[in-house]
Amino acid sequence: MIIYDIYPGELLEELHKFEDTINSNLEMQEQFSDLVAMLADEKTENQGKRLLKQICDLYPYGGKMTLLVLTHLTKVTEEIYKKHGIGNNILKDSLSDLLIYAEDYFTQTGEWGLWPDIYWIFKNIKGRMIRLGRLQYNR
Repeated sequence: MIIYDIYPGELLEELHKFEDTINSNLEMQEQFSDLVAMLADEKTENQGKRLLKQICDLYPYGGKMTLLVLTHLTKVTEEIYKKHGIGNNILKDSLSDLLIYAEDYFTQTGEWGLWPDIYWIFKNIKGRMIRLGRLQYNR
């Protein structure tokens, strides 16, 4: 996934550890797979956002779960860009917002993650907003 080219090594290491934690816990596996499936499907996208918010409110790992789910959803972003013939350099620019928000979360909490209010960044993930240099275009 191209997002791995954007993330620093420390962040990637944390995500891989958290993925191992998820894979060893059935409840977390179900939460993760449900979230990815709901958020990837436009019909259940809003339901997925609400579920993600609930998980963040209930569990201390909510921020990390949010970041990992959105990281996995960048596969969808890559497919959208490829389908429309948009180059990887523009894809990387558009996905760089994930790192900006993850760094903000890290600065405020000391851990890697994302706040559950993903509505703005979700536009990048779903290919609804594209960054060209310093400018972003919403479609």
